[in-house]
Amino acid sequence: MMPSAYLNKVVISLDCIQIGDVVGEENDKMMIIDSNNGNKFTIPSCKVILVDNTGTNNIIVDIQYQEVKRYRIVE
Repeated sequence: MMPSAYLNKVVISLDCIQIGDVVGEENDKMMIIDSNNGNKFTIPSCKVILVDNTGTNNIIVDIQYQEVKRYRIVE
């Protein structure tokens, strides 16, 4: 199994709002949990436009925050 490229990174929307933390990857999708409110999202890895491997350890995705609700997992 390949190691996760994005595991434990913080996902930031295109308009600089934090979406959550990557908790897993499967089938070219990132599983993200917002620890503030418990929302869960599945975002395609192809939406990643920037990976910051410096001190911030963030991922910027090509999604505006208002669009992120379409990726929300409803349980």
